[in-house]
Amino acid sequence: MALQPVADVMRDLATVGGGTYEQGTYLPFTPKDGFAVAFNGGVKATVGQVTLGWLERWLKAVPTEFEASFVGTWADGDTHDLSTVVYLDAVRYIRNRDEAIAFGVAQRQLAIWDFAAGESITLPQEA
Repeated sequence: MALQPVADVMRDLATVGGGTYEQGTYLPFTPKDGFAVAFNGGVKATVGQVTLGWLERWLKAVPTEFEASFVGTWADGDTHDLSTVVYLDAVRYIRNRDEAIAFGVAQRQLAIWDFAAGESITLPQEA
């Protein structure tokens, strides 16, 4: 894998807190509508642990495990804080809001991404 796409993913993580990318090319996936919903079972690390090598390894491994077409990154907090948790997940693109929320809850996700609104939707957590 060429390092430039991985470096672009790393830049997005640091500057905007993450993104959704096409599996294999790692080009940004930015449709005008729909939702990005992660499968349960991705990987996580702290900002201080994330390196280009870590990203490259997991960008290849995670979507392959789930046969997903997309991969997503998400920093749960300030990327300047080395203890902030970063998630890297295989992602499913779903157009319907109710279906996206149901899939996210079933996959035990904290949130899903709403492409039209440009924001995350926090999901209810099972008690």
